[in-house]
Amino acid sequence: MKKRFIFLVTSLSLVQASAAAENCASLESLLHQSLEQNQIDTAASQLDKMNGACTSGNTLKNAQRLYTDYLARQANDLLNHDHVAEAEALLSKAKTLSWAVSSVRGDIAAKAKNWKEAAQQYGLAFELATDPSHVDAKEIPHFEKIQEKLYQLATDSQLVYGAMDASVKRGGEPSGILLAETRGFKIKQASVPVHFETGKASLTMEGKDSAEKLAAYIRNQSSVAKVIVLGYADPRGNPKDNQTLSQKRAETISAYLRQDQVNVPIEAHGRGSSTPPGSLLENLSPEEQWRLWRRVELQLIR
Repeated sequence: MKKRFIFLVTSLSLVQASAAAENCASLESLLHQSLEQNQIDTAASQLDKMNGACTSGNTLKNAQRLYTDYLARQANDLLNHDHVAEAEALLSKAKTLSWAVSSVRGDIAAKAKNWKEAAQQYGLAFELATDPSHVDAKEIPHFEKIQEKLYQLATDSQLVYGAMDASVKRGGEPSGILLAETRGFKIKQASVPVHFETGKASLTMEGKDSAEKLAAYIRNQSSVAKVIVLGYADPRGNPKDNQTLSQKRAETISAYLRQDQVNVPIEAHGRGSSTPPGSLLENLSPEEQWRLWRRVELQLIR
């Protein structure tokens, strides 16, 4: 009798597991149908039910990504038609971290000229887009182009914002655009914002803070053999004076890095105002464009 009872319990468990799996598959199918019919609230309800019915973590994770990426696409379409509030409302329904959601949030912030938020959102989008645990780049055609675009948007927004806190965490841990090389995303040089006094080579308080974060980041990169600092100036003023100023500013950063115990060879070169920055940002004011010119480019030789 005891053996029969065990058999019955085991059989019941198998039946329940089979029913749960079938229910999970049905809900997943309904989720796809709801999204195809643009029934977002219905899809959200089915996704909530999958949370209890699906025993496979991957099935639920893939469903959450499917739903969230759909929201990002719809929000992007809304934003393209200037329906900002509606786009934000859709993004608030996201069920998981998504490079696509962060990218649209970056677009919303850039449209509002909230450059700190734009830099952080584009930086997060780039982090997620280069993280294999969040996205399989092989599944998306030409995904490297998307990564390049996110990197450029994060860089440009940070330069216009004018501070490093969107790319370096406390203690020098990299994030955002400075995470590029550690994720296998090869870049020739990283443009970073460092504020100087107007027309001078001396750092502002914000500039010193950025230089400290930059030094902490470099100290944490044990493979760096040499640092090259390139200074630029905006096109206002005499080109010869701009060349001299950009050289002095590059030397200021180099000296600051040495003072902050960056113990590798450092070269400083001024580029004046001869090389205009390329940018993906739109509708920039003249002052915002000049901030892009007044950049420091960093080459880490490994």
